[in-house]
Amino acid sequence: MGETSRERVKQFRSRQKEKGNRQITVMLDRESAERFDRLKAKMNRFRKLNNNTLVCEALKVMEKDFDEKFKPLILKQITKRHKEGYSNSGIADYLNDRKIPTFSGSGEWHGSTISKLLSKKAIGSKTK
Repeated sequence: MGETSRERVKQFRSRQKEKGNRQITVMLDRESAERFDRLKAKMNRFRKLNNNTLVCEALKVMEKDFDEKFKPLILKQITKRHKEGYSNSGIADYLNDRKIPTFSGSGEWHGSTISKLLSKKAIGSKTK
């Protein structure tokens, strides 16, 4: 007796879940769908990509763009609180209370992290 397509899909999803992969479905508006198609066409010139690979690559670019825009804003808040007299632990608490994500995107802010960031910022400002 042959497998139905539904059974094959179920098995495929089960294997992907075991690998730690997750399936997401994204509904795109017309403009975003057209942008996705244009991006896929451009990237396919360099190598053959499936939609999953394209989405992974797009997410990497988005993450880098996010980091470039928001890390300086977070560092500015850290510096501002430091100048206001907050301790490193106090700054960490401030960021955690406001649910501001760490640069790694996981865990919480700690005083030791704030200390390292402030010393790097001080070193960086002296070399400019």
